[in-house]
Amino acid sequence: MNPRTRDGQFGLGGVAFFASGPGKYARFAPAAGGVTGKKFSRFEVFYLQQPNGGEFNLEANEKESRVVSTSGDQVTSGFAEIKTETGANSFSIRTTSGDVRVFGAVLENDDPGIVYDSLGVNGAFAGLLATAMNEQHWIEQLQHRKPNLVILNYGTNESQYASDNQMSRYERELRAVVLRVRTALPAASILIVSPMDRGKRGPGGKIITLPSIPKIVEMQRRVARETNCAFLNMFAAMGGEGTMARWHDGQKHLVGADLTHPNAEGAQTVGTLLYMALMESYNAYRERLARR
Repeated sequence: MNPRTRDGQFGLGGVAFFASGPGKYARFAPAAGGVTGKKFSRFEVFYLQQPNGGEFNLEANEKESRVVSTSGDQVTSGFAEIKTETGANSFSIRTTSGDVRVFGAVLENDDPGIVYDSLGVNGAFAGLLATAMNEQHWIEQLQHRKPNLVILNYGTNESQYASDNQMSRYERELRAVVLRVRTALPAASILIVSPMDRGKRGPGGKIITLPSIPKIVEMQRRVARETNCAFLNMFAAMGGEGTMARWHDGQKHLVGADLTHPNAEGAQTVGTLLYMALMESYNAYRERLARR
């Protein structure tokens, strides 16, 4: 988080970018490899509208462009987009005058499918959203994005310092985050995903599970039940206690030396577990509808 920001307005993802005067820019282009991120038709910028705000220019393919003023009578969230035909398009944003604060950008195309936004701040914990980010501002940002499903995945960073007093605070903060999402999106579904296993070196160098992890998992299960959220026990799904020891010492390493962060193959495994859980529940939902 930018130390210049004392008003708690960090956009949807917890990041703010400041520019003063003309010539500051960012450019976005199609991915060079892989199968996704190859074509776009829409570029939308999230910014802060404020009294005496500056201006920036949005451009598509160095041809189509529009000028956006961030000046307004009051401080509020602003959104500006530029559209073009779907293809291997590049987009850019460049300041032209004054002070501008932007929070990020969305690049999408018109093809059918699912949009998955992954929003994470390094070292983040539930209290960051519950206490450090301006509530009304964040609600504006989330309402504009209007997701059908919000996934909350906290607990790993909290597990490092999980005394009984801190566990009570973590629970209050998680409930506050759920309330914020409910306030912004009453019709959206919420899924709480527990932390993964987290290992540490015990006596004799043996890798053991942090004792706080099962406690956090059970707290999150209770909060999900009492706040009418779905719950995925990722700790259990990946193998439960001792998983990081097996992932680290096995023939195929799936976790880094910190015994916390999975490597690329481990991340793929966790992602597959999440996908399978979502699809299993979705298919069960469709079967229930068919029986009505």
